[in-house]
Amino acid sequence: MSLNKQHFAPGVRVVFAAVVLLPLLGLGWLANSDVREANDLVGRTVRIDELTARVADSLHAEALLAEESYWAQAGTSLGELGISSGLIRGISDLDVTANFLDAQNRVDAALAEGDFAAGLSDQLTRARQETEPSAEPSVGYESAARILSESIAADLAEIRSLARAIPDAGHLTDTVELLELSVDLRASISGMTQSYFSVNFPTDDDVRLETEQLFQYYVQYEADVRAVSESLQEEGEPRMLWAEIESDPDVVAFFGRVGNLTRSLFAPDPSTPVIDSEALSVPGGSSTDAFVGSLVAVSRHEQFVDAVTEDVRSQSGLVRSNAEQARNRRLLFVFGLGAVASLGVVGASLWIVVPLRRMAIVVAQLREGRQAGRVREAGPSEVRAAARALNEAVESMGVAEQMAMALARRDLDSPAFAVATSGRLGASLRDAVSALASSIADREEFRERLAYEATHDGLTGVANRANTMKHLGQALGRFDRGDQELAVMFIDIDGFKTVNDVHGHAVGDVVLRTVADRVSAAMRLGDHVGRLGGDEFVVIAEPIADLETAMGLANRVLQGLCQPFTTHGVSLSLSASIGVTLATVNSTPEDLLRDADLALYEAKGQGRSRVVFCDEVLKDRTESRITTEKALKRAIANDELEFHFQPILNAETGQLTSVEALLRWRLPDGTYCPPSEFIPLAERSELILAVDKWVLSEAAEQLLAWSTDPMLSALGVSVNVSALHLSEPTLAETVLRPLRELSIDPQRLTVEVTETAFLDDLDLAAATLRTLRDAGVRIAIDDFGTGYASLAHLRRLPVDILKIDHSFVDGLGRADDRTLVQLTIETGHLLGASIIAEGVETAEQARQLLEMGTDFLQGYGLGRPMPAREFVEWAKNRRSQRSGV
Repeated sequence: MSLNKQHFAPGVRVVFAAVVLLPLLGLGWLANSDVREANDLVGRTVRIDELTARVADSLHAEALLAEESYWAQAGTSLGELGISSGLIRGISDLDVTANFLDAQNRVDAALAEGDFAAGLSDQLTRARQETEPSAEPSVGYESAARILSESIAADLAEIRSLARAIPDAGHLTDTVELLELSVDLRASISGMTQSYFSVNFPTDDDVRLETEQLFQYYVQYEADVRAVSESLQEEGEPRMLWAEIESDPDVVAFFGRVGNLTRSLFAPDPSTPVIDSEALSVPGGSSTDAFVGSLVAVSRHEQFVDAVTEDVRSQSGLVRSNAEQARNRRLLFVFGLGAVASLGVVGASLWIVVPLRRMAIVVAQLREGRQAGRVREAGPSEVRAAARALNEAVESMGVAEQMAMALARRDLDSPAFAVATSGRLGASLRDAVSALASSIADREEFRERLAYEATHDGLTGVANRANTMKHLGQALGRFDRGDQELAVMFIDIDGFKTVNDVHGHAVGDVVLRTVADRVSAAMRLGDHVGRLGGDEFVVIAEPIADLETAMGLANRVLQGLCQPFTTHGVSLSLSASIGVTLATVNSTPEDLLRDADLALYEAKGQGRSRVVFCDEVLKDRTESRITTEKALKRAIANDELEFHFQPILNAETGQLTSVEALLRWRLPDGTYCPPSEFIPLAERSELILAVDKWVLSEAAEQLLAWSTDPMLSALGVSVNVSALHLSEPTLAETVLRPLRELSIDPQRLTVEVTETAFLDDLDLAAATLRTLRDAGVRIAIDDFGTGYASLAHLRRLPVDILKIDHSFVDGLGRADDRTLVQLTIETGHLLGASIIAEGVETAEQARQLLEMGTDFLQGYGLGRPMPAREFVEWAKNRRSQRSGV
């Protein structure tokens, strides 16, 4: 199939377009986002301008409305005082009626030009219609003014929100804040002016309310003046107008008059206004001057507000102009970049595609087996290099074709074999033979490595399980044909799991490699060392003279392992348990490993770090143990275990406070297997972990069952946990999970451990017990005094209860034992722990223990261990007897 233009060139052009235009599209998308943001910014500033213009119109209308209200109030007040407009005009050239009508006309003109809140015109019409002498025009005007004020406040709030939403608009935001302050100041001046004239032209006898309002407006005015002064910029028209207002004599005179009047009315204590009749008697001329001054003040502050409003529009326009310029620059950049990129795509495609098409034609010819010519080198350097390589390949393929034809003719002397081809393909042809030889060597090396890895342990380098079992079978074959002994040693590292749990697997791996090295170093030439898995190693010693020689070799291994060493900053002293067995006639590899494992198990049971030989007695005892272990496993599965509960009483009151759950194994024939027989067996086989799990789960179930009995719902239960389990990191979760699943209060459960439980690893034991105690579970040290725990140990453990062993209670009649009991009680109390005395048999013992400070008592003399149902009956009967029922 030929590769023509339609099949090849468009694909390359599409790739070029995608490579160049896709980033441009992404850039355009980002630019579009910036443009949208700029448009939003422009929209906000346009809205600010519209709202600012409406605020300015509303403020202007409000000022005109206030002026109309002033003239209306002045006319009403003069009429009530019996003073005619003509008299006022003759005295002061002030025509109240003409000014009132002029103010009305200007208000109407302003309302006709602006867009104001609905209802304003109707309210103003009602205000003007209040012409009766008893009417108060200011009430109607106040309602109209309130409509304007609410509209202004809403517009200012929206302006403030829009300004704060604009990034980096600090000066605009400050100017908007100044606009709000100036509007507040204008409102204070308007209210103060109206109150001032209400005081000077009262419409009734009670002017106290107007006087208080005047004082409040004046105080607010002074606060607003300070706020505006602090918010003004150093330059600008608002600053200049403010300076003119501060120096205007009419404004200064008016506010001075208001201040003097306010101070005279409220002197000496502003909190208790006193109406001074002389202060209210203001001469007519002075009142007229004040009225004119108030109008000037309002007008000048209106000019100030207009200047601030214009400043807001100016700042908004500046922000809008910057946003539009940024938007236009971004659009111009994207469009220009797109045009340049498009031209670049077209030019690059022509420069690259044409040479590639020529090369594609040559490649198609080679693929179809036709003779191909050289391709002209053109285009970018990379394309030229590709054309050069293709030409070299064409040349080499030609030589290879000649070689193939020579081989087909069996012409080994053909000049084709002497041709030195250029390029990498030619070099590859020359190196083919040597590469083939090298490949064969590498394959042999790889096969040997696979064979080694298949028979050796990857971590330690000793033989793996499969190799060891194979070697043991071969050794047994040699044993059957010879007269020498064959010994098998089973080695297990003591405490290896703890090393892994405490120090991590990296340290554990070093321990395994060290053990393998030391065991190998202790062996003789020809002995076999293998690792079965985990921390289990096997030694096959052959030939061996006798049992004594085998035991000596095993002890030499043990001594070598016990030498301390340091790794990862941790100093370790290893020990191991070793089981030894000798082959007999008809022994199988499985038999030898089983017997060595039996001996190993016995070594661990005897205290570890020793060598034990598997004889017939051990086999018989092991068989019995295995039978018992299997029966115990069935007992756990078949629910043959049960609790017998022994009461624990308050030493002083005799009240039942808790019970100890003692484990019993009920055999199928109805008899019980003593705990002293099956608990040590369970601990040696690690079945104790399953037993402890059953104990903790059953204790939670029993607590749940008693939760519905008012007499037993607060009763606590103590359970014993094995020392072996205390070294397990999962103990805390094993204890807490059943409590959590059944919603049992952890404080109702007490976990009892013996002193020996924490002597091997005090830190791990303390951490585990502290986790339980933090969750609410109480911790008790059982059989205290029989172990080797020191006061330093106890201080590091989270202990709630110390239980005095029954052997000390039995010896209360002896001075030494009594002294030890007293010391134990005092020590426990110093540590904040409660004391429980076990094995209390007589009332005299109970009395002595109470006198010595014991908190709780437990023993057959108070209550023997009982099944759950019998214990409940016992508790009910005891309660009835104590209550006298």
